Amino acid sequence: MEAAAIVIAALADEIWREHYAPIIGMEQIEYILKKFQSAEQIREDIKRNDYVYYTAEYIKHRELIGYCAAQPKEDYMLLSKIYVGKDYRGRGIARSFLDEVTALCRYEYSFDRIRLTVMPLI
Repeated sequence: MEAAAIVIAALADEIWREHYAPIIGMEQIEYILKKFQSAEQIREDIKRNDYVYYTAEYIKHRELIGYCAAQPKEDYMLLSKIYVGKDYRGRGIARSFLDEVTALCRYEYSFDRIRLTVMPLI
């Protein structure tokens, strides 16, 4: 879990800086990366908050190219994070993540709803 959290956090850092900098600015990005996307927070979410992380790897280059996180709530699954690296967007990776979360929701927890959180622009 330790190594995975570090690699996921590194990809989060790359994606947030590349994609969101023009939208929300670096100060907000630094806050979000530290509070929600750091290796420490990822480990905490898995260990104490029941988060399930899914990752996509480009095997040929041994490179993490995307991740998502879901958290079971009282009667629904919260889709908390879903990110794909710039060079791999539009290839069905996010769709695969949604399929995995749907299966988790339906078959592991018997939920019939998934909720997605979206960060509001501040």
